[in-house]
Amino acid sequence: MAKLVIELPVIAKEPIRNFTMGQGKELIPRREFDAGIVRVKGNNKTEPNVCDTTVGCTGGCHGCYAARSMAVQMGRRKFHVPVHQNVVPEVVMYDLLKMVAKNPHLDWLRNGVLGDPSLDWERATQLAEAAGMVGIRTVIISKFWTLPTDDQLIRMALSGAIIHFSLIPGYEWAPNLTIGRAEKNRVRDIVNRLIAYDEMTRPPGDEYADSVFIRICSADFNRDTDEGRKMDDTQNFFTAMCETQGWRPLETPWKFEGSSDPRWEYLNHDAMDRTKSYATGGVGRKKTAGPLIFTGDKYSDWDTWAIACDTTCDVCPNQCGTTVEAPIQISGAKAKLVH
Repeated sequence: MAKLVIELPVIAKEPIRNFTMGQGKELIPRREFDAGIVRVKGNNKTEPNVCDTTVGCTGGCHGCYAARSMAVQMGRRKFHVPVHQNVVPEVVMYDLLKMVAKNPHLDWLRNGVLGDPSLDWERATQLAEAAGMVGIRTVIISKFWTLPTDDQLIRMALSGAIIHFSLIPGYEWAPNLTIGRAEKNRVRDIVNRLIAYDEMTRPPGDEYADSVFIRICSADFNRDTDEGRKMDDTQNFFTAMCETQGWRPLETPWKFEGSSDPRWEYLNHDAMDRTKSYATGGVGRKKTAGPLIFTGDKYSDWDTWAIACDTTCDVCPNQCGTTVEAPIQISGAKAKLVH
């Protein structure tokens, strides 16, 4: 009996960069990241509540914002060589208490900005535990290159950690597209871990998960191409799965550099426009289709099923899914909940 195999396109990875070019066009070797102590800080997109237990990533997703960030480029770092950072609980708690003192509205910490926490789940767990000691929830944003153990899941659940699985169609595929190619279907094991974590953490009776999100890196794919159709099917599959599981998808509209991107030829270009630059606020150089799964006002809607990660963090109403209560509007002498 013939074995059913569905051929999947191979999407090129981010180039490995061991050198950078100097002002005289000479090649200057990049160096590995330093191994230091995890500190809480900010950047030009986020508020001052971010950190990394691992800096750098082996994944190689093309167009990765972290791999092309100023910290990597100007610092002449080898992003493809991850370096684990040291978690000192007392330092983490000190930084967080100082963060809250200066920013009373911040009550959560992001792990996963310039690297992927899944490359060392034990350190990610230690960070979540330290933050939990001072009442701060940690949002762990990861591609799940490795899987956490049952013990680590339990410890993260007790700390109040929120887990985001970042999914990119073309690098991950819907299970029904990988029949006969189990080695390509890593998402099955990831989803099983997420289901287990949801069972540990969802408040009884709640419609939606409290601590599990799938961060769908969306694009408007051209279904007239075989490759575009398979990537669109993957995007649609996981959107529907989120609805079935009671998980809120956190949509991150992918920002494309141009024809150098390996998925460029499989996009619906008529639906794309220039991005807004986080640094200047003006028109950016990349192109995107914007939110496709999320429907609403991305600057004000906090209680929609899907969340749009398409603004700077300071104006985002959802705060990576940590917002659980409606904001209060003050009108005259009366305060009312916004529904």
